[in-house]
Amino acid sequence: MALWNGLGQVATVAQLTGVDAGGLITMILEAVRTVSRNREECRHLARRVMMIGDLVQKLQGWDMMQEPEIRRPLDGLHDTFREAYVLIVSSQNCSIAYRFFMGWKQAEQFCEVQKKIDSYIQLYPFICHIDITRRLDKLCSGANPSCSQIQGAGTILGTSASLSNHEARLQGTS
Repeated sequence: MALWNGLGQVATVAQLTGVDAGGLITMILEAVRTVSRNREECRHLARRVMMIGDLVQKLQGWDMMQEPEIRRPLDGLHDTFREAYVLIVSSQNCSIAYRFFMGWKQAEQFCEVQKKIDSYIQLYPFICHIDITRRLDKLCSGANPSCSQIQGAGTILGTSASLSNHEARLQGTS
């Protein structure tokens, strides 16, 4: 039984490799409707995925999303959405006995997926800060001499972020 369940999950992951975030969110919402065990965890996860997915859709057209450093966390979040879908589908395809004995394990897996989502979401304020600094540098790189102080601040900020020890960072602010 466990072998068939594992093969089903592998097949599901293979089917999801080409799905975009919007399609994946729709699939998650449809799968949640038929879940019988861990229903509340599934619903909570689906609500979070839907909210985050809506926000990510808004970011898709922005210039910053073309940069690989910013794209990697977004791809990681997308992979976590796939993992959430597989987990939700596994919650609906199990026998009653399996769900009774292994429901706690699935509940732990829901917590792990939530933690992964949180870890990617925590990166976005940092990403936005980098994007704003980059945009300010672009604005100030023109022929406007009044921006030289702002541009210098962005350069100091960028330099201090790349230094490895605490003392060097303190020297850049004094």
